Amino acid sequence: MPVADVPSPELPNSTEPGMRDVTKDNITEVFMDYFGEDTDPRLREIMQSLATHLHSFARDVNLTHAEWVKGIEFLEAAGRISNETRHEFILLSDVLGLSSLVDMLHSDPQGTSSSVLGPFHIAGSPPLAFGGDMKRDYEGQVLLACGRVTDVDGIPVEGAELDIWQTAPNGLYSS
Repeated sequence: MPVADVPSPELPNSTEPGMRDVTKDNITEVFMDYFGEDTDPRLREIMQSLATHLHSFARDVNLTHAEWVKGIEFLEAAGRISNETRHEFILLSDVLGLSSLVDMLHSDPQGTSSSVLGPFHIAGSPPLAFGGDMKRDYEGQVLLACGRVTDVDGIPVEGAELDIWQTAPNGLYSS
């Protein structure tokens, strides 16, 4: 008997559809039913919304197998080059605008919106004293950067630091 003609086993006492009952029109709903009552409600909400939007995206663009594989390869490559100091998924989140959107959703509208640490921020870079010179011997225009860190009432935040970085003319951030 060909594999396609093998009947699916009935699942006793189960209301879950067998794989043959899953279609492109109900797969999202079938996925939703995988979450048991013991699943954290917020995790369930996030995962169900993610699946709903991913499935809608695939339908909207009529995603092909080849395109799906290319996307999976992209994500796998990002994972392979990520480590404790290089976070390619955060960079992807930044490039897609998701990092900024999350910051905007949860920032105090009265204060300055937060800014994501770009992909080229160098953790542990040496501090410069007030009036310090980042330009050093490089050619180019001088950029004067200054600022104040206050709370929403304008009161200075004690111990706050301004963290500034800029590319050098050679295109590097850690020259």
